[in-house]
Amino acid sequence: MSKFQVSHRGLAPSAVWADRVLNTSLLPGLPGDPRDEGVLTELGKRYYPAAPDRPARIQLYVAGEPLALPEPPLGLNATEAERGGALLANLTTRIADHLTTTGGAEGDIAHAQAGVIAGFLASDALLDAAAPLNGTDPVHAVHQRALSLTFEGNDVRVHLTTTYRAASVRGKSKVEDISKVEDIKLTFTLRRECWVWGDTHWLTVKMSGLAVRLHPELDIPSELKKFGVTQPSPLTSLAAKVLRHCQEWVEQVWARVRAALMGYRTMRVEVGVPPELATPGAWTRPPGMALAGLEGTEKYYLIAATPTHGPWAGDTEKYHTSRARVHRKGTALDHAAQQAAITYAGTDAGRRRNRQLVEDRKLKISHEMRMGFSGLSAATYRFAEDCLDEIAAACPERYFEELVRACSGESFDAIAAACAVTEPGDPRFRPMLCALGDALGNAYASSQGGVWVDGEELMEGKGLVIRGMHKSERTPVEIAEQAKAKKLLATKMLGRLTSIVPNEVADAPQVRARVLMALAFAWSATQTVYDRDGAPQFKNNEREVRTIEIDTRTESGETFAGDAVRLWFAVRHRGLRGVDAQVVVGGEARKREMFKRAEMESTAKWWVEPDPSNKTRERPASSRGICLTKADYKAAIELLPGERVPSGARAGNAVHAG
Repeated sequence: MSKFQVSHRGLAPSAVWADRVLNTSLLPGLPGDPRDEGVLTELGKRYYPAAPDRPARIQLYVAGEPLALPEPPLGLNATEAERGGALLANLTTRIADHLTTTGGAEGDIAHAQAGVIAGFLASDALLDAAAPLNGTDPVHAVHQRALSLTFEGNDVRVHLTTTYRAASVRGKSKVEDISKVEDIKLTFTLRRECWVWGDTHWLTVKMSGLAVRLHPELDIPSELKKFGVTQPSPLTSLAAKVLRHCQEWVEQVWARVRAALMGYRTMRVEVGVPPELATPGAWTRPPGMALAGLEGTEKYYLIAATPTHGPWAGDTEKYHTSRARVHRKGTALDHAAQQAAITYAGTDAGRRRNRQLVEDRKLKISHEMRMGFSGLSAATYRFAEDCLDEIAAACPERYFEELVRACSGESFDAIAAACAVTEPGDPRFRPMLCALGDALGNAYASSQGGVWVDGEELMEGKGLVIRGMHKSERTPVEIAEQAKAKKLLATKMLGRLTSIVPNEVADAPQVRARVLMALAFAWSATQTVYDRDGAPQFKNNEREVRTIEIDTRTESGETFAGDAVRLWFAVRHRGLRGVDAQVVVGGEARKREMFKRAEMESTAKWWVEPDPSNKTRERPASSRGICLTKADYKAAIELLPGERVPSGARAGNAVHAG
């Protein structure tokens, strides 16, 4: 095989197979829902080994390293869809991390876009992208595949390498049995437009490169025709070489002009024998990719094509947020996808706050608005209500109906009895009663905390303080004493419900039952809103002070307000105390010894409406009419000089406590 080089920059006629490959529309390959079972199953089939002693159909690399495939909970017994789900979650997080840190995307939008990119790895469009090159050449059979994901700037790049075998190519070793190697490059590009009324994010996907390496025994001229070039004849004189160079230069200039003025496409085709004669960027692979026998093909005949100018296909999807909800192509994400995006947005926001704390040694958070008001965006309150709905939906509706009957008339005493006994009470009400006891008990964990009902303290000034509520480990005696105190508080609260919501109130039993639900679960549901903002989390802090205020009266304080029962929750931290006290910011846990200052105050206001006015969506009966009307927090944190976050100090399953 003689040595020669071709460098062609000219028009890309549609009759050329390489043009069809590079101008392929990839939009059909983007999944409508990355969590679709078909997508997950295909991910599991392609990238996980069918058996422990067999390689996967496609070897997967991320950022130049082989990806350690995440194992689903069932391990080897997991289905292909469960494996694919674990892989989708892993890739989505890694891609979203790049889009937020380098691409500048918002966390929730980045998560949605990353899911689409990860789901695309299961599409037929990916494997069939180079099919036009092989459609007329059935002699080659797929041998192995490897796929690499790399990140650069606002781009996520996908590189797929496929090795082929042909019966006509047989060498002395398995390496020489490889007849052809095919490389395709795809690029996902993020573009963000900022406007006064909101940001719009565009995700574009297009083919960005194609290369093949051919065994010397193959029909080289026919392969060259697929790229629209021919092997040059040998030139013996210097004048002939200069003339050819001038002709190629004129052709390239003319092609550029036609592309600019007439909409023609142009591409750069490079042929190298050996491949060193071509430009390195035309044929290099991402680092780390390895397939059996691949190293022996580096001296094969190389043909590489890259789109240059003109209207090459580039499919684009639009993403934006409206009322804190992500929309893809004008349609809001479904509930599960939205919740996943919210969770990631909170993780990303927390990381940004942690970076600020590390860089500035201090962190101050407030949410000031116009006219002196403050608070988190009201558009996010729906997330807390959705969380409450999920808790309510976990309990069958017939149990809530029984709870309503128990909250009416004489049968109301049945709930109090269930709370007062030492043994477990009615199992149907038990989860709600336990949560109610925890919520009230946390309010009496310090002498400054407590529960007030229409301005009167629940325990009537008896000075109840439940010790040890903030300990990470409690003795059996403490657990028993705390359980007894919680039951006392729950019984007291249940008794007060008959007076604060009298029978004269419309639907009084339903209102009482929903007040119980709100007291038990509304505060924990509010954490969804705080977490989305990346709020710090205080854990095991003995200086935590919680208060709950229930208000049912008019401004004059004489009669039931009628419009709603209003519940105010507040949690305040004025410093840290306790052996296990710590603050978690962006997943990084720091012990109290690291802080010069650590303060935080969180508040939330919930309404329980007798006649639910929000009928824009269906909600479970037990949470219908329970609405978050205000949520806010402010924090001031400062590290001591010279203190650093210990390497690997992760918070684990931290729970927001303030």
